[in-house]
Amino acid sequence: MLRQVAEPCCRVAADLEHLPLAPASIDLFWSSLAVQWCDLPATLGEARRILKPGGTLALASLGPATFHELRQAFAGVDDYRHTLPFHSIEDVRRMAADAGLAAISIEQYPQVACYADFKSLLRAVKAIGANQVGSGRRTSLMSRSAFQKAETAYETQRTPDGLPLTYDVITLIAHV
Repeated sequence: MLRQVAEPCCRVAADLEHLPLAPASIDLFWSSLAVQWCDLPATLGEARRILKPGGTLALASLGPATFHELRQAFAGVDDYRHTLPFHSIEDVRRMAADAGLAAISIEQYPQVACYADFKSLLRAVKAIGANQVGSGRRTSLMSRSAFQKAETAYETQRTPDGLPLTYDVITLIAHV
């Protein structure tokens, strides 16, 4: 995508929580489905720090209903965490305000993907890196019987379109 930019531009690969950019140096901070892996208050603070007066922050993240079907299926299997804890829309709004952002516009809407089977669903989750859940996760392999129990539980949620997996998308637009 960056190779197709018509005008030369500066490209930066960096830690969203510690950006190597000068204060008040950019007009737009844009992120799509990355900040949920970060310390959100730190990331919003960095965005505020580097945005010029009048600058805009636009991001998409995931809310707490994300992967609720997966959590439900694993609830009867073990007490480990199988998904990241995602921030509520109210928490995101508060964190943006606490970071010094203003004119906050925030929306939340579910997007549901459907999969033919449980293994395909789990492969899709892994493909986007969402299988990394931080602390509270299982550190050993899951037994075949535990996996089958989760798969059977997930099958109870099957729709005519397949096994549903919810992405609870939160979009935030704010200004300095």
